[in-house]
Amino acid sequence: MKNLSLYLFLAGLLPLSLSADWQLVKDFNDGSFDGINTLDTNHSDNFDTIGIIDLVPRPFDEQGGMSLATSAGFGLFNDFHIWMDIPAIADGSDGTVYFEFSQSDQSNNTAFGTTNVDEIGDPLWRWGIFSALGRVNFGSFDVFDEDAPGYVNVGTKEANTWYKLWFHVDNAIDEHTVYIQGGEWEEQTLIYSEALFRNFISVDDQIKFLIIQAAGNQDNPTSGQYVYWDNLFVDPTGLNLSVPETGVDPVENPFDDLIAGDWTEIANFGLIFGIEGASNWVYHHSLGFIFTGEFPWIYHPNGGWLYYANDSNQAEEMALFYSVNHEWMWLGSAFASPIFVFSGDEWVVLDFGN
Repeated sequence: MKNLSLYLFLAGLLPLSLSADWQLVKDFNDGSFDGINTLDTNHSDNFDTIGIIDLVPRPFDEQGGMSLATSAGFGLFNDFHIWMDIPAIADGSDGTVYFEFSQSDQSNNTAFGTTNVDEIGDPLWRWGIFSALGRVNFGSFDVFDEDAPGYVNVGTKEANTWYKLWFHVDNAIDEHTVYIQGGEWEEQTLIYSEALFRNFISVDDQIKFLIIQAAGNQDNPTSGQYVYWDNLFVDPTGLNLSVPETGVDPVENPFDDLIAGDWTEIANFGLIFGIEGASNWVYHHSLGFIFTGEFPWIYHPNGGWLYYANDSNQAEEMALFYSVNHEWMWLGSAFASPIFVFSGDEWVVLDFGN
């Protein structure tokens, strides 16, 4: 990659400020909410606000690790702010912000980008505190350009799909350029150049990565489904179009070696019967029929999507993440063991109705 970048630089195809100095802001694998800030701002005193964040196993692909899940709630008239401090992209210089995101539902209005506002708390600011700004709005992917003026549609955001985004933030001329990979953009693609910041009047460092999710109102609610975020990095020294090293190895699929027509024991999971010609459907001794084609996510016809996660501290058990309500449950390794889920203040047996 470095040799290719050098070649493109010498050929005059890349800007002069190509660099490779990623600094990790948050990859969420430490299981901590440290550094993640939230605020609900209300448009009206008639509605309550219940913005939600959670740390969950990364869905929809095989990368593994944890991700940040955010939701503005259902049918409420509020904006839910989530922000993290980033290495400053200094006034008069440029840098690159890299992040990944996905969502399971298209009925969502979520904005994201950088801001130079130090204290986020005045509800009168709301969306106007962004500098570099993108948005997903009911499946439409938009870039904000004050010169346009406003949001410009650049494509369609697909559900259940991870996207990589690079915001080249030029804090010398108050513009940003956006690159994307994922969905209809199979390769890294330049989708918008030199978009003027939304808040281009203030002269300050870019110091925060900000997310705002709108819940709509009672007449026109947006979805309260989760949007997922992962691998936030910043290179404050210039343009950087590389993919940062995340340090997360893809999860190996233990179902790849099943023998059709026979039982196979999978450690900390139990007995699995391989079904010939069933296209990733197998039979688990306790769960019944499950679909393993999107491992580490497993699909159960009654239970929905479950996340497979071995827990090194629980040698005799393995964990399943019950994605419907973001709860963990434990499956004992003994062949006849039931599934337990922690509900309230006690462990109860989970019955999928097999």
